[in-house]
Amino acid sequence: MDLGDIATLSAATAAVAASIVVGRWQLRGALSQANNAYRAALDAVTAAADRNHDHWRRSVQRDAYVQFLVATGEVEQVRYPLHEEDIAALRGQQESAQAALDRATSAFYILRLESPDLSQTASDLLAEVQKYTRAQRAWAGYLRAQIVMAAVEEETGTRLTGQRRALERLRLANEAPPSENSEDWHHERVIAFTLARDSLSQVQRLTRQHIQDLTNWTDEGGTHPLVMLNTVKESREQFLNAARRRLDATDG
Repeated sequence: MDLGDIATLSAATAAVAASIVVGRWQLRGALSQANNAYRAALDAVTAAADRNHDHWRRSVQRDAYVQFLVATGEVEQVRYPLHEEDIAALRGQQESAQAALDRATSAFYILRLESPDLSQTASDLLAEVQKYTRAQRAWAGYLRAQIVMAAVEEETGTRLTGQRRALERLRLANEAPPSENSEDWHHERVIAFTLARDSLSQVQRLTRQHIQDLTNWTDEGGTHPLVMLNTVKESREQFLNAARRRLDATDG
């Protein structure tokens, strides 16, 4: 091999080496671009998945809030009949109220799971609705018994003076503040309750349930349902405001 051939071979070898180096750099650049494109696509998919998950969670939370509010609102719509012949209607309304309370309680537990920060506000509203329901039932029972007493007075032409005085004594005993001698105070309440119960028992038209409704409402100093309804509305407004803030924060 002469010098010319050697020079030609050296030049070819150098060209091949240079092309290999350039090819490697080009390959590295291509791989880097592909990797960057892959990461960008992965980040976009992850961000979209996060947005979808956040949207799903917000929908679940909103549905829980709505179910809770609807169920507690249904309880307020229940109206108990006041006439004795409407026993079937009375039972139907009692069942409707209980079913709405059950739905509200179920929605409350879902709400606690999805939005623990609203648990206390929701618990306050549920407690007020439950108290309102008990008061409404008790008040309706008291009114039904009073209607029976009024009917007896109208039919006989005689006022049930002894029975009404006994109920008044029971009311006053309940409203009286505890005295220094708590035993005397408690004793007077027991006497007044017993007197009212025994006196009402003398009226044949009054059933055991009537007597229980009359004495319990009077003895416990029952609060009128309309007064409690105002508290329910205040609690609902507080929950609504808290729920709005929670959903707005999720949007942000």
